[in-house]
Amino acid sequence: MKKLFATGFAACLLLLLSPMISFAKKVGATPAFSKGDNAIGIGLGLGPAHTYGLADAYSPAFMLTYEHGIIDGLGPGTLSIGGEIGYQTSRYDYAYGGYRARWTTLTVAVRGIYHLTLLKDKNNKFDPYGGVAVGFYSVSYDNDYPGPKESYGSAPLIAPFVGAKYNFAKAVGAWAEVGYDIAILKVGLNFNF
Repeated sequence: MKKLFATGFAACLLLLLSPMISFAKKVGATPAFSKGDNAIGIGLGLGPAHTYGLADAYSPAFMLTYEHGIIDGLGPGTLSIGGEIGYQTSRYDYAYGGYRARWTTLTVAVRGIYHLTLLKDKNNKFDPYGGVAVGFYSVSYDNDYPGPKESYGSAPLIAPFVGAKYNFAKAVGAWAEVGYDIAILKVGLNFNF
């Protein structure tokens, strides 16, 4: 688990640093995300965050996000608010008897995000950010083992994250994120409007 988290963190750090090195200066460029901007993100996540520790198979997590820029000029950046919904399943196959246990995790949260616009003159397509998601996650459990069933429920979710977007065009881009909400490492597409 630690190795997966370290690899994901290193990949996001590389994604964050590479545009700073490789792009020519664009003096007076507008930032990749500013007040009034909106973005919808869809993505897949790897690495379980809130499931049973002994599960031996995880489906990719699915994540849908929305954000709206609300304040420019907060230091070298823009503040946005939004939300997220995440979904993931996992299972454990019992060695004896052919029984299977299944967990389904759902996250719902509000997100506060700080977009660093300090690099806009070097590359105004690159959008590094960090933030926190606050909400809840719910785990439902089912098994086909004869006997008593365990009960799972909801719990608060406070999930810091760091990530970056790269806008290939004004309306579309890609993103990567490391955090602790529905999955540890997430990647996907963003649609800007």
